[in-house]
Amino acid sequence: MSHIGKTFTLTACALATAAMLSACGGGDASPPDQTPPTIVSIADSVAAASATGPVTFTFNFSEDVGTSFTVEDVTVT
Repeated sequence: MSHIGKTFTLTACALATAAMLSACGGGDASPPDQTPPTIVSIADSVAAASATGPVTFTFNFSEDVGTSFTVEDVTVT
């Protein structure tokens, strides 16, 4: 195998490794965060003890939940 072939093989291998690490999250050896966020507080938009119209609830979490928390996650009982 010529020197050029060896250089290409190593370069292709390095590029493939870089692409794989990038696709897999960068190759960070630390384990992913497995602790789910907790609700710190729930506040409503009504000053009175009972509402006579629409109410907006604000949920504050212990960490960012991104777009993983949706209205479908809320159950009113």
